[in-house]
Amino acid sequence: MNDNVVNAKGFFVALGALAYSRTPAQAFGFYLAYLMLILELSLIVGAIVGVASGAITPNAFYDFGSWLSNGVLGIMIQAGWVLSILMCLGIGGLILRYKGVYQNFSLIMLVILGGVLAVFFGAFLGLVPIAYITMKESHV
Repeated sequence: MNDNVVNAKGFFVALGALAYSRTPAQAFGFYLAYLMLILELSLIVGAIVGVASGAITPNAFYDFGSWLSNGVLGIMIQAGWVLSILMCLGIGGLILRYKGVYQNFSLIMLVILGGVLAVFFGAFLGLVPIAYITMKESHV
């Protein structure tokens, strides 16, 4: 990495650089940015699944009351939930790989913990152990 990224101060620094060792404030910024990304992707995937399943018709797309009555909202929430689990596990695995610590058992367990937390609480808690891992030193 160049010196600008290594010595950078701020909240949202090097969000795409998964091997970057963050400060606690930067890890919180990583958490917020990726939480928003997962929420936005969940909304998009939920809408696509709703349309593909035929639950959302063009006539009822803007009639949100019908979404509740015919189960569309449930389909969208389930699709977003599955996506948040997969994203937490995927981002955690990529961080381990890019940091070169994929053989560290305790960090692997933290990624699995993130997946388990995502199963029960979604990305809100699933990203917490992942953000903690971003504070660890890179061994690349």
